[in-house]
Amino acid sequence: MYKLWQFFVQHNRFSYLLMVALASFGFMSLVLIPKESAPEVQVPVGVVTTVLPGAPAADVESLVTNELERGLIGALNEVKSITSSSRKGVSSV
Repeated sequence: MYKLWQFFVQHNRFSYLLMVALASFGFMSLVLIPKESAPEVQVPVGVVTTVLPGAPAADVESLVTNELERGLIGALNEVKSITSSSRKGVSSV
C-alpha cells in the first residue's frame, strides 16, 4: 500500500491528470444520464387524521372513523384497501 501512495506522490502530474479525468467523466455521466433512469415516483397513499378532543375511542370510531370510511369508499373508486385506527380523541384513516 505504501508503494502505491509513493507512486502518486512522486508522479504528481499524473495524479492531477487522473483527478481531472475522473471529475470530467463524472460530470459527463451526470449530464448524459437519461431522464428515464431516475423517474419521479408518486406513492399512492393518503392519510386522513381527525381530532375529537376528550372523546373515548369507541365514540371516535363510531362517530368519525366509520363515517370517514363510508365516505371515502363512496368517493374513491380505485381504492384497493382502507385501514383505520381509533384512539382516545384521534382517528386516523
